[in-house]
Parts: sequence; C-alpha cells; structure tokens
Amino acid sequence: MKNQKKYKKCSLAIIVIDKDKFLLQLRDDKQNIKDPNLWGLFGGSIKKNEKPIKALTREVEEEINIKVYKIKKFCKIFYKKDMMECYIYIININKPRIKLNEGQDFGYFSFEKIISNKVFSKKTTNYHQVTHTTLKAINKYYNIYYSKK
Repeated sequence: MKNQKKYKKCSLAIIVIDKDKFLLQLRDDKQNIKDPNLWGLFGGSIKKNEKPIKALTREVEEEINIKVYKIKKFCKIFYKKDMMECYIYIININKPRIKLNEGQDFGYFSFEKIISNKVFSKKTTNYHQVTHTTLKAINKYYNIYYSKK
C-alpha cells in the first residue's frame, strides 16, 4: 500500500446576507497563517475527529459570535499544492449583529465586488485581494444560483 499524504482539512461558510451580499472576513496580517491580509470566507481548520459541519459552527461562533442552525452542504475544494481539502457550506441569514473576534475587518460585498479581487476595508483604509478559495467558491455559488435567473 502506498504511503498517502494526509490533507489538511477546513470548513468554510459562504454566508449570504439578504440574498445578494456575501459576508467576508479580512484575515489577520500575520505571516504564520494561511492567506494573511486577504479577504476570505469565515471558518477554519477541522480538529482531529471533528465533523466538518461541527467545525464550521464552532469557527463561526468563535470568529463572529453567531450561532448558526440552518447550514447547507455545498461543495469540496481540493488543493493538491497545499495538501488542503476545504468543505464549503452555505448559510443564509439577514444582516446579523456581528462581534468580530478574529480578523482585521468584515464586510458585506456583492458578487461583482468580490470577483474584482480588489475589496476595500474601512478599517485598514486599503484595498485587499480575495483568497483563491473564496473566489472559487463564490464563483461556483453564483453560477449555480444566479446564472439561471
């Protein structure tokens, strides 16, 4: 049997606000984390023996102080280069009260703004790029749920 390398696993949420905006987090500007100083989806690493959906609810509560109950499984994204397997879920909510506990900033953005890959942060007063995973997931979401309208 071949010695298979283990993929790191994460759970991420496409959080849809009022049906047409997406909630993103400006990741911390720390070099020891994946995708520092970029806009991304909320979520994080899956702990050993933890189910992806449990990891997602834990991470969302830790990061923005919101308990989520209605979660829809969406897709998996694999990155061979980074040995990463990302479980992507969809959460639809009305504008929540957010208490940001992790990251530099958060915001509600349109599909067009996100795919421009140049998103402004009021807190840093700068434009920042969007993570590759976020671009891929939001594009896929948009193509499935909006392109048919």
